[in-house]
Amino acid sequence: FEILNLNPETTYITDALKCYTPKHTFNKSFVFCNKYLKKEIALLKPKRIILISKQKVLIEFIKKEFSNIEMMCIPHPSLQNINKIPTVAEIFGKIGKIKNNEKWITLSEEILKEYSNFIN
Repeated sequence: FEILNLNPETTYITDALKCYTPKHTFNKSFVFCNKYLKKEIALLKPKRIILISKQKVLIEFIKKEFSNIEMMCIPHPSLQNINKIPTVAEIFGKIGKIKNNEKWITLSEEILKEYSNFIN
């Protein structure tokens, strides 16, 4: 938290899906398990949530359910293949936007530019 200049008293970083069973689809698991996420948020009362997820439906549900809380969504690393650099760059960029910090945004842009040059 310190490195990112985030306050752990007001910021909650979490994966959106709290339980999963192989017998269920992702959506069924979320419907069954979202009560745990809701309870965590109710107990912690964060001012900001950084949500890690790969499901757009889930992200939209969370944003709607907790519209009074500042929300930032970061793609789950499993969406990436071996080339994880774009995910890291996106995380830096989103944190830079949350904190209104040009250094983080610039770092994100530089990583993406170098990655683009590398793969081309």
